[in-house]
Amino acid sequence: MMRDAPLDLRALGAVDSPDVVSGALRRFRRRVVSTGAVVSLAAASLIGGILWALTMSSSLEERIAQAPGTNAGAIFERAGATVVLTRVADVDSSVGLSFLIARSSEPTDSLFVQVPGAREFDTSGGGGVREVHLLVSPTEGGIFRATLLSYDDCVADPGGSCRSPRRSIGTFTIDLDALEVPQAIWEER
Repeated sequence: MMRDAPLDLRALGAVDSPDVVSGALRRFRRRVVSTGAVVSLAAASLIGGILWALTMSSSLEERIAQAPGTNAGAIFERAGATVVLTRVADVDSSVGLSFLIARSSEPTDSLFVQVPGAREFDTSGGGGVREVHLLVSPTEGGIFRATLLSYDDCVADPGGSCRSPRRSIGTFTIDLDALEVPQAIWEER
């Protein structure tokens, strides 16, 4: 059996191989960069989607319930309606407030608690008890001025929403410091 003579590698240097190799390297680098960019974008989209699904798909009620906070239990009575501040929580650097509204003589469907600076709200319930959840900006000293509103004279338009004016049943002050809510929840950041 006869073997071929060893290949003289110096003879390969006479070919224009650096041009071939540099072109191949350029194409390889481009593919690595473009593939890396696509994979990075896909990973970022997936992570962003998961985070959005975990945080934003929850209702405001769930976000307040899951956030660090305290059960307040403060009771305010105005014009035959009872408002209970049930929970105060630190939700995304804002103050989450949960209320229960009850009225002995009439359904509570037309009642709402308004707090200046509220950026987001959610309501549920009806009949005897209504839940109102608000997300408000922190205030100095943890003091909030709230107004209990009524839409009792509501005449629904064809779209089903109430266009009638609301009227104030009464106002009350929520002092979170006096309620012994931890300052870390309500202090301005």
